[in-house]
Amino acid sequence: MKRRIFIAINLSESVRKGIARATAPLIGAMPNYRFLQPEWWHITLLFLGSQDDDMVARTIDVLNNVIIRFPEPMIELTEFSLAPTAARPRMIWARGSEATAVELAPVQELLKNSLDQAGVRFENKEKRFCPHVTVARLKKGLPAPPATVSFPKINLSFHPEAVECWESNLAPGKAKYRALSFHRFNDF
Repeated sequence: MKRRIFIAINLSESVRKGIARATAPLIGAMPNYRFLQPEWWHITLLFLGSQDDDMVARTIDVLNNVIIRFPEPMIELTEFSLAPTAARPRMIWARGSEATAVELAPVQELLKNSLDQAGVRFENKEKRFCPHVTVARLKKGLPAPPATVSFPKINLSFHPEAVECWESNLAPGKAKYRALSFHRFNDF
């Protein structure tokens, strides 16, 4: 059986609440966007796509061996933006700082290399990592707002305790997520 798999960092409750407070005024102001449920907000480290059960098991083995090698990173979410670019605004992101990208890059790189060595195949291996939380998606068939949208400021940070392997099931109008495994960072 094939499953749609990704590796993610779950958000702390205080960060979820901070994003929810900041985005509350946007919900009515941006009706062409569907705002996602806060319980599904996360930072994707790697999207692995469609994987069979054997590849999921290999992925979990890799996570067991890789994540423990790293201390808990500092995650900073510093701004909202239209994404992936203002010219093609299909989503609204809470973006991670450059320091967050630098801190997570070695984790992501070792994961990519270890998954490759374990025979787990996935696309976008060379894609530049931009840590973010997708908080809203443009509704199908509706136009995007002008690129001059003004977003509220944010300054949210936390130390995640783990990385998780998640499965996503896409349903019309709503994705459903389920955590398959939990892998703690080292608390040196």
